[in-house]
Amino acid sequence: MATIAKKLQFQYIKNGKKEVLATTFNHMVHQIVYRYNKRNISEHDGLPKIIFVDPDDVRYSTIPEPYLPHKNAEAFVGELGGVWDRFQKDFEDLKLYQSLKNRFEKGYPWEETVMYQSSVWGIENGLSTWNGCRTKSELNERCKSLDKLYIELAENGYSQSGVPIRKLEHSYADQTDQVIQVGDYLIPDESRVGIGRHGEYIRLGGGKHRVVLAKLLDIEKIPVVVLIKHTNVNRIC
Repeated sequence: MATIAKKLQFQYIKNGKKEVLATTFNHMVHQIVYRYNKRNISEHDGLPKIIFVDPDDVRYSTIPEPYLPHKNAEAFVGELGGVWDRFQKDFEDLKLYQSLKNRFEKGYPWEETVMYQSSVWGIENGLSTWNGCRTKSELNERCKSLDKLYIELAENGYSQSGVPIRKLEHSYADQTDQVIQVGDYLIPDESRVGIGRHGEYIRLGGGKHRVVLAKLLDIEKIPVVVLIKHTNVNRIC
């Protein structure tokens, strides 16, 4: 609830009452979808599964609401019908994508990108922002780390962790920087995706920056972990 309250506070300060009402309505809708999803998710023998995809094929990202948990014990893994795959946004419409594109393809200083500017505004108003940055110093360090990541990917390509998926045995004690829990499994900390009704890849969580940079660098293949597939789709590839 504290996170939701912070989001509403952020929206009210920045955009006014109408935005707060819209955000509240969207949250209510997503909670209804979440409850439907929780009742109707079913196990699938082939999931979760690591596959390799063209980053340009990861065209969508879920709208950032907790209607499809994608990490920890609450994560959804399996086959699911309904409208979960309709709650999506085109990757290229994300502020993050636009900001990284402007930074690395057009040479913008970080200070002129939307992500940086909105983060500074949030910091000045006492709100947690991009990757939890609470000070400009933390924000600048975050930007430096992305500069380094871009150079590393450009020079060396996308390196996968090589960690296999396995059944959970000792809960959080088994987790590391490279391994996270999803439901009853431990998986590599790669981008987690669902496969929508038309076979489209929808990012559910994790690896957003890496996916965007892989797109910008025209990297041929990246590893993703499929957690969910729509009941209308037969393939997991």
